[in-house]
Amino acid sequence: MLRFLAIFLLSTGAISAQVGIGTPNPSPSAILQLESIDKTFVPPRMTNAQMLAIPSPINGSMIYNTTHNAMFVRTSNGWKNFFETSNASVVLNRVFAAGNGQVSTTNNNYTNFPVAASDAATIDNGIYSITGNGKVKVSENGIYMITGSFSVTNMPAGVRKYIIAIYQNGNLVGYLSRGTANLESTDEWGSSGSLSISALANDVIEVKYVLNNNGAALDARIFNMGITKLK
Repeated sequence: MLRFLAIFLLSTGAISAQVGIGTPNPSPSAILQLESIDKTFVPPRMTNAQMLAIPSPINGSMIYNTTHNAMFVRTSNGWKNFFETSNASVVLNRVFAAGNGQVSTTNNNYTNFPVAASDAATIDNGIYSITGNGKVKVSENGIYMITGSFSVTNMPAGVRKYIIAIYQNGNLVGYLSRGTANLESTDEWGSSGSLSISALANDVIEVKYVLNNNGAALDARIFNMGITKLK
């Protein structure tokens, strides 16, 4: 009984004391203090897939992501690269050459934005993966704001229906913008919008457009889509 009590008291003292490695006098404010002039502190090292598979990591958890060669910390917005200070986001942007005929105009047909992984201007790889044209998979539950815009250089005169829509796991869930354009003569034209949605881990978000022109293709100027995790 006395032996058990002694072990218990020693264990309790160890738990409440400061620990110093490389120093005999750790700061009273530090639970753990490391000191060295020729050695480094190495946190757990793992791939991005292994990081995302950690069950219920607490905020403040840190790892070295070997896929992206960067330190990541867990926050209320998911895993964050140390070098990224804003909310986790992905932006895909593509500027087209003249005379490209890239805008599909089959009436009332929803077509994915023609932007892919090669068009990523920025991406938080801990949260997003680009799985196809205008298609992004999220790895965290949360509220996401989706933005989208596109323009054409040769919109014909007359009334043309347009839509920018969000699909989630293959289902239409909302519109960034929709209406009719009414031009007096052929001219450059575009539309943009934003919408916030709730998404679960592994949900796939797609941004699609409709531009009715009876199937006669038009020339794209820009296509841009972005997703930001709000919380």
